[in-house]
Amino acid sequence: MALTLAFASNTVLADDAEEARFHDELARQHYEAHRFEQALQEFFEVARLAPSPRTTFNIAVCFELLHRDDDAYLFFREYLESDDTDAERRSFATTSAGRLGETVARVSVTSEPEGALIYVDQRDHGSYGATPRVLALPPGAHTITIERDGYRAVTVSVTATVGTEVAATGTLAQIVGTLHVDAGQGGTVVVREAGGPALAEGAAPLDASLPPGVYQVEVAQEGFHTFTSVARVTAEARTDVQVALEVLPPPTGDLTITSSAAGAVIQLDGEPAGFAPTLLTGLSLGEHRVRLEHPGLSPYEGSVSIDENARGWLTVTLEEPATTDRSPATWAVGAIGVACVLAGAITGGFAIDTHNQFEQATGPNPPAGGTAPQQLRSTGLALDYTTDALLATGVVSLVVATILYFATEHTDARESRANFSAGERQ
Repeated sequence: MALTLAFASNTVLADDAEEARFHDELARQHYEAHRFEQALQEFFEVARLAPSPRTTFNIAVCFELLHRDDDAYLFFREYLESDDTDAERRSFATTSAGRLGETVARVSVTSEPEGALIYVDQRDHGSYGATPRVLALPPGAHTITIERDGYRAVTVSVTATVGTEVAATGTLAQIVGTLHVDAGQGGTVVVREAGGPALAEGAAPLDASLPPGVYQVEVAQEGFHTFTSVARVTAEARTDVQVALEVLPPPTGDLTITSSAAGAVIQLDGEPAGFAPTLLTGLSLGEHRVRLEHPGLSPYEGSVSIDENARGWLTVTLEEPATTDRSPATWAVGAIGVACVLAGAITGGFAIDTHNQFEQATGPNPPAGGTAPQQLRSTGLALDYTTDALLATGVVSLVVATILYFATEHTDARESRANFSAGERQ
């Protein structure tokens, strides 16, 4: 058979590469000298040190030249399943495998799931690779064992016949254990591999069938601390995890109160709460009434809302009490009115006295040496006019002063105020 073998030249670790090249050169020399048995041994050494599709191809060629069709077919199939893209080698291997397939007894081994190791007759001979795979076996009865970690092995009996292909199929049952999680109070259970996705999830109590191993168990329920632990599941056994969830304390918030007047007395919901500035912690959620008082300043009272795991900031500005001012004219006009009324009252008294003297002077027994009636009359009239003028002026002034009292009233009133903000509690 005229065929140029493919000799490996892949770069591997320095020591292995050097040894692989040594055996590869010996294999080529044996091959060129038609010592195919010795060449085969050297190629196996190359495959052990630096496995590659080309070495697999060379082994298949040597087996074919030694007329060991079963082994040749097996290694040509293995080569064709590789990623080698050399067109000449792939064409030769395809032709050889097709021709040899008619001269060997083939067994197609498959499994569910795939990737199970294949053992034929005796485990001591080692694995024939992983499923799915077509084997070339000596004609006759064979026992095919299919194994995969975490699954129960399956054994299939077949009879291999030259020129035909028989199937050996096995469905592997996963080896599992039972994880039982009971939280007593209820809750949701999540079982996962460490740092991995959830493998089982549901309401407690939960039973999960899982492969043997260590798993993370989480139990969560509103109003309780989340429970986290690990549990080891043993094959074909039950592992119990009993959880006692701890009640969460009621949610709270904080409130910081500052004031423009240091030392202002703080009341919260009608109860003393300290002096500004201060931090009130652990407050219940919802609305609270806040009052601040300071001597000489107007008090502040208002509401704040406390949210869960939040901190509020209440900044209070306390103002001076309200003051009322009026126009100075109010008091001036009012004083004039009062003065005129008082003066009118005095002149009125004099007028009355003058009128009494006039009546005596004009009576049947006038007093001797008294003032003349005519003079008394003139004086009385003058006092009457003066009194009327003073009283009229006083009344008008008082009315005007009253009007000015209300019309010019000015109240300087600035109520105490506050600014509230909220954010996440640190």
